[in-house]
Amino acid sequence: MDFAKDFDLVTCDLKLATGEIWNLRFKILEISTYEDIFNNNITCDVTINDAENMLMNFPIFGFEELKLEFRTPDRGLWSKKLRLIKITDRELIRERELVYILHFVTPEAVLNLKKRISKSYKGKLISQMVEDIHPQIGGGGIDVEVTKIQHHFIIPNLHPMHAINWLATHANPAAYKGASYLYYENKDIFKFVTSEKLLSEGPKKTYLYQVANVRKGDLGHKPQELETNVIAAEAYTFDNHMDIIENMRRGMYGNELLTHSDARKIWRRYTFDYPGSFDDYKHLYPSNYLESRAKQDVNKKESKLKLHSTGHDQDNYPFLPELWIPCRISQLHQLHQIRLTLTLPGDSERTCGEVVEFNLPSPEPPINNQQVDDKYYRGKYLVQSVRHIIDQDKYRTILGLVKDSVFTQFP
Repeated sequence: MDFAKDFDLVTCDLKLATGEIWNLRFKILEISTYEDIFNNNITCDVTINDAENMLMNFPIFGFEELKLEFRTPDRGLWSKKLRLIKITDRELIRERELVYILHFVTPEAVLNLKKRISKSYKGKLISQMVEDIHPQIGGGGIDVEVTKIQHHFIIPNLHPMHAINWLATHANPAAYKGASYLYYENKDIFKFVTSEKLLSEGPKKTYLYQVANVRKGDLGHKPQELETNVIAAEAYTFDNHMDIIENMRRGMYGNELLTHSDARKIWRRYTFDYPGSFDDYKHLYPSNYLESRAKQDVNKKESKLKLHSTGHDQDNYPFLPELWIPCRISQLHQLHQIRLTLTLPGDSERTCGEVVEFNLPSPEPPINNQQVDDKYYRGKYLVQSVRHIIDQDKYRTILGLVKDSVFTQFP
């Protein structure tokens, strides 16, 4: 690597329905891949500058496969096979110059729509059901976090990914107390894991932000060297920064569940208290989003009310919605509190679901000639999404970071 945004585009070959291979390397304006812990599949957009009208002459009509491989020099390889699903923004920008975008997705998304699951499971862990269903979409390996509680479920003619997404909403992990299962694909593998497991892992990398062209030790800045430049963010923006009304409406601070049994003719009431139960679940930091005087002001259980059946209660596999509905409502919404978008030099090793650290500076004046760090929002973040963008001369990685707790407890 000579510069922070260097890249090596190893392979970018489009395989046509006829078996021919079209090398896109010298026709590309931009490659953009996207992965997210709330998406089941990785997607990719390739913007093409075409002076030969390959859409007609090959032709390209939606059944093509792309083999894409790239990397930051001397780092891990990002490699995927993808399926073309649509073509958009076709425009003649000059007399003999056509520009359009090819949209790709991993093949499992296509195969998923060709399969349906109609199957009953009795006395099985949800993790066992997922391990049985996932191979139906032809995917590679899957990392499944073991669940607890045996269930009796019937999957009623659902697509495999739909079935697994539904199972995720009912699962409790064996190692943690929450119910925050996610089903997604990263650059390496599919995962069926809880946010608690993701948050419990240590940071993979630490990034910094410092004013451009100030690299001589002033204010504690690091010198302008390649080692520093590759971890220095170009820019950051806070896309979401708490919404008290929305948090109350969604039931993050507190919610209530009413369960009813048709067989036994009884109902029960369960309440969830965010500040009171915060320590029961795994977080990035042990400090929640509320200051001491606000805890009783917002965590009203009446702000979110759910009604749910307990099933027939006639066998040894009770439905137990009280174990997953209240805490899942709060846990997943906590991941939407603080969202930070970080623009970095390209890093092919980053993928969604990791934890990274960001030394967020405070914009206030320096103290004792040293830059002040933000004492609440600095530190560890969970990588919700990763976008790798390669154009004709540079490579950038854009991380969508989320935080479910603060570095320092509010007063």
